[in-house]
Amino acid sequence: MKYAELFLMSLKDMKSGGLRSLLVVMSVAVGAAALIAFVSQAEGLRVNVERQFRGLAANVIILSARERPFSLEDALAFKAVEGVTDVFGVSVFRAKVSASGKVWILTFVGLNEKAFFSLFPSAKPRLGRFSLAPGTAVEGWQVAKEVLLPPGTVKFQVGKEEYYVTVVGALESLGSSLFGFNPDKSIMVSEELGTRVVGGYNVLYLVAESPSKTKEVLKRVRPLAELMDAEATAPLSLINMYSSAAEFAERFLFMMSMIAFVASGFGIANTMMITVLERRSEIAVMKAIGYSPRDILLYYLFLASSFGVVGGAIGSVIGYFLADAVNKYVNVIGAQLKSYIQAEFLKTAKAYVSPQLVAEAALFSVLTAVVAGLYPAYKASKLDPVEALRGE
Repeated sequence: MKYAELFLMSLKDMKSGGLRSLLVVMSVAVGAAALIAFVSQAEGLRVNVERQFRGLAANVIILSARERPFSLEDALAFKAVEGVTDVFGVSVFRAKVSASGKVWILTFVGLNEKAFFSLFPSAKPRLGRFSLAPGTAVEGWQVAKEVLLPPGTVKFQVGKEEYYVTVVGALESLGSSLFGFNPDKSIMVSEELGTRVVGGYNVLYLVAESPSKTKEVLKRVRPLAELMDAEATAPLSLINMYSSAAEFAERFLFMMSMIAFVASGFGIANTMMITVLERRSEIAVMKAIGYSPRDILLYYLFLASSFGVVGGAIGSVIGYFLADAVNKYVNVIGAQLKSYIQAEFLKTAKAYVSPQLVAEAALFSVLTAVVAGLYPAYKASKLDPVEALRGE
C-alpha cells in the first residue's frame, strides 16, 4: 500500500512541477526520439538488404567474361573443377524495343528455366506463366510496370538484326542484381536465342556443393578464370559485406543516440538535486511522521522513473513520425556517395521502426531517469531531519 502511495505522490509532484518538469520530460523525449529516428535508418537498411537478397542461391559463383564470350567447352572445363556440381551459361545483351510510343533500350537475358530457378529459387510469375521455351519471353516486374509491352509477339533489334519473341508472363519483384543482371529490369528469353545473339555465354554460374564450401571452391576456380580472362565473384561474400555494413551503421547510430540520453540524464540529476534541496523541510516532516529512509529513496526513484516513462512515451511517438522525415534528408552511409551499392540497393531503403526499437527507446528512457535519480534519492534518504529543520 505504501508503495502505491509513494508512486501516486511522485506523479502528483511531477504534475505540479510545471515548466521544470516539462523541460525534464522533453529532455528524455529527445533521447528516445533520436534513438528511434536514427537507428530506424540503419534498421531500414538491414531490412532492405534482407529483402533484396531473400531467395538468392547462396552457393553460386559468378564468372564474367571480359572480352570473348564463354563457349560450351569453357563451361565443361569449369564443371570439372572439384566442388562444382553444375554450370549454367547465361547470355546478357541490350536491345531496342518499341513500346508505348517510345523506343526503349532493354536488357535481355538468355538462359534456361533450370538456370533461372537455381539462381532465384523463390521466383514466381505475377501474370501469365513462366516459360523459356524457344520463341517465348518473360518480363521482369519493373519492365512490365514501366514499359507496357504489347501482348503477343514483340520485335527487338540488336544492331541491324531483328528478332521476335512472344511474351507469356511477368515475374513478381525479386529485387536483386548480384548475379550480373537485375531480373526486375530484364526480359528473360530462351538460352538458344541468347547464345545466337551473343555468340556464346558472357556469364557462367557455377553451383558449389554447399554454401559453406563456396569460398573454398572460389579459390580453386580463380586460376582457371584468369586463364580465360574472366572475373570470378561469389554473391555470398557481397551479401555478408552488405549485412556487416548495415550492422555497423546500426551500432554506430545507436551509440550516437546514447549521447542524447546522457545529456538528459544530467538534466534529470540536476533537477532532482535542486528538488531535494528545496524540499529539505518536507523530507524532514516525512521522516518525522514515520517515513523511513528507504521510503524516501523509493519516492524520489519513483519521481525519476515517472520522468522517464512519460518522456519515453512522448519521444517514441515523436521518433516514429520523425523517422520518415530523417530518411528523406539523411544519407545513412555518407553524403554524396555515388557508388554502385547506393545506386542499386540503398536508394530503396526506408526507415523501419520495429516494436523492439520502440521498446528499447522506452527502456533506455526509464533506465536513464532512474540512474540519474539514484544520487539525489540517496542524498534525500540520508538527510538528517533535525539539521534540515534547523536550517529552515
